[in-house]
Amino acid sequence: MTSPDDRRGELATRADIDRLLRCFYERALADPLLSPVFETLAVVGLDEHLPVVGDFWEQILFRTTRYRGHFGPVHEALHRQHDLTDARFERWLGLWCETVDESFAGTDAERAKAKAHSMAAALQRARG
Repeated sequence: MTSPDDRRGELATRADIDRLLRCFYERALADPLLSPVFETLAVVGLDEHLPVVGDFWEQILFRTTRYRGHFGPVHEALHRQHDLTDARFERWLGLWCETVDESFAGTDAERAKAKAHSMAAALQRARG
């Protein structure tokens, strides 16, 4: 439940998604548990990666059709390279939800957190 003093806005636009993702990835890149998994982005470039991830989340939240990637194989490769442990999934989820909660409220913010939980569970099951 939000208070009248709550200054968080709705997660309602692509610009909101882009702001959320930039904040989340900056934190993930600095997180001791997650940074090894995200280190490839330091080489590839965050500015090239974020639009793709933004398309993914825009499709998830706002039902657009911009995302053309394949979510599963990318994360399977990351698991083979970095061992996506339960602790890493828990930290990723915690960091994602904290980042969402700090800036956003409302239905789509809640959906962003719920979808992240669903994706993490699916990836954990697929990892075997």
